[in-house]
Amino acid sequence: MSVSQPAGANVAFKQMNFEHPDGPEYARPRGRGQNPAVQKEIESLDPVKDCQRIAYLMVAYEFPQEINHALSMAYFGSGATKAVADILGRSDFRADPVKRFEDTKFLIWKFMESGWDNDQGLRAIQHMNKIHGHYKIRNENFRQALCAFITAPVQWIDNFGWRKLTENERQGWLNFWVRVGELMEIEDIVKSHEESAALLDSYFTGDEELSEYSPEIGETQFQAFVQFAPWYKKPFERYRIRALMTPGLARAYDLKYIPLPGKLPVVFYYKLNAVARRYFSKFAYPYNIDADRGLLTYPEQPPIVEDAGPTYIVNRIKKKAAEATAAQ
Repeated sequence: MSVSQPAGANVAFKQMNFEHPDGPEYARPRGRGQNPAVQKEIESLDPVKDCQRIAYLMVAYEFPQEINHALSMAYFGSGATKAVADILGRSDFRADPVKRFEDTKFLIWKFMESGWDNDQGLRAIQHMNKIHGHYKIRNENFRQALCAFITAPVQWIDNFGWRKLTENERQGWLNFWVRVGELMEIEDIVKSHEESAALLDSYFTGDEELSEYSPEIGETQFQAFVQFAPWYKKPFERYRIRALMTPGLARAYDLKYIPLPGKLPVVFYYKLNAVARRYFSKFAYPYNIDADRGLLTYPEQPPIVEDAGPTYIVNRIKKKAAEATAAQ
């Protein structure tokens, strides 16, 4: 276990327990640029046994912005399939969509940066399992979500990353998520990027049954994402998201699909951003979720792992744990 405290960190950050797989820490060369030593270390690692370290270096140093964007869009698509949309529609999803998104992001980022060999990462996975246990989620839908986490960041980085992924990174990322899937007790886990992408494509054929809740879920998520956006981006946020949608996702949310010519301003923005990212990045180095003051639900400090999630489910989990302790 390592605890990272970058130079210049404020007192609150220094008090945080930032766990990550063991290895050297890096500083930005010339203040804001990318450090080539990070990629050099990644290429020296084994994509199987060192996949936790590779994933950490990707989310903390090399691609935090890209992976954040990719997983946000993957999250946005969570209500596009009927089974998941029906679960969300019958839950308290609409009550506080911002908190739901930020709790999900917090837990996922916790185990991406910590891995399962560190306490916080393993607790985050276990806590997510307990939350999911309160819903009737089919293995098929878990597989779909897992494939989204595998495929979405790879495709985003290939299209909009400041550099392309190396084969070592691609395999390390895949192996990391395969193991996460095993810890979540998902069956029939994909074994390749090609299989993952094909499985995702199979869910959106254009003739699948849709949920009556999907349009409302889509609108709720639009509203949440507009809240996240800085003031100068708010007027364009809906257009940005719609321009990134696939035809299947637009159909699920009962939206008109934006064809390629209409997408070009957004594509150009991200392509330009990718060039700029080679020399400058606003993200912390290393980025870690505990120090992210952009979480609207937790502006002062992040939650502990076991407090993240729907409040009524978190309370049930705590009550059950207390009863088990009292019975011992």
